[in-house]
Amino acid sequence: MRDVLASYGNGAGLAAPQIGRPLRAILVGDGFIVNPEIVDHSPKQVADQEGCLSYPGVFATVFRWKWVAFTSRGRGVTKIDGFTAVVLQHEVDHLDGICLVGNEWRRQMNAAVHKQECATT
Repeated sequence: MRDVLASYGNGAGLAAPQIGRPLRAILVGDGFIVNPEIVDHSPKQVADQEGCLSYPGVFATVFRWKWVAFTSRGRGVTKIDGFTAVVLQHEVDHLDGICLVGNEWRRQMNAAVHKQECATT
């Protein structure tokens, strides 16, 4: 996973399912986290532009918790904030079958197809 993430140059995290591994594991920065579970979070969310290595060049406005507390195999509760918290939330979404940037990509593709259909009729 480290090699794949490093090959992108600008990646901050990666989930095992993104590279075809059926594991509940993520890489955030240079740290592996196995079986992560978010157990607490800030009372408010903030919106920011977010990208995804699975959808290069696509960005979506995503709401994320300012801080999260999580557990994982081999460690107790860990509280993180800022960019690291955003990356962890994004990668945990991948483990849960969610990709908000992918949803934006699909919206863009559907809009492009609709525009092309309208232009040909």
